[in-house]
Amino acid sequence: ARRFGPPTAERLAEDSARIDRSNKTDSAIAETLPTSPDHELNWYAKSARMFARAEQKFGEPALDRFLRTLYQSHRDHGHPATTAEFLALAGQTIGPDAEAFFRGELYRKYPVPAPTAGKVP
Repeated sequence: ARRFGPPTAERLAEDSARIDRSNKTDSAIAETLPTSPDHELNWYAKSARMFARAEQKFGEPALDRFLRTLYQSHRDHGHPATTAEFLALAGQTIGPDAEAFFRGELYRKYPVPAPTAGKVP
């Protein structure tokens, strides 16, 4: 059974529009600070969607190999991988297309929706 199998992938696709309409800032995932009002949205919802898309694009074995290698290479460092380390390792373990894919996902700017007439933001 795939980790991001049909029920999860379908739910993420349905939630995609809602997620994108929920932005309060235009911060990309990689640029979101812990104090940002979008921190939970970007770090969790959009990151989960990014990994589901990566699994669809590159396959479960390639994504698992990358994530296992990422974990093994940083578990004893006392700090999480930097974005640059994450991207470089994606390129090394999956290929240059993966590095470009993750760079695009991590640095994508999401427009802040305009307030709807009659609704207070």
